Amino acid sequence: MKKLIMLSAALMVVASMAWSAQDAGVGGAYWKSKDLEDGMGVVLKYQWQFEKNFSLEPRVSYLTGFGEDPEELNIIPVELAINYLIPVSDKIMAKAGAGI
Repeated sequence: MKKLIMLSAALMVVASMAWSAQDAGVGGAYWKSKDLEDGMGVVLKYQWQFEKNFSLEPRVSYLTGFGEDPEELNIIPVELAINYLIPVSDKIMAKAGAGI
């Protein structure tokens, strides 16, 4: 599982070198489950700005802790979003988007 996450991160970095505006990030994730215990994990994201106000953002997460045993169930959601970028100031940009 860790190899898959590292491979995904490396591919996002290599594939983005041709794009003009990129943004990478790492964050935490929390998933509140109705049927299982709550899970926590890490998120890797990358954003490609392909037009002045539009960007594409793939994200991959690794979530664990959904059962009594932390190794019992691990989830790796993969997401892809398209965002509309709204400039607020020179350094701040809000975004609205939809994804799968």
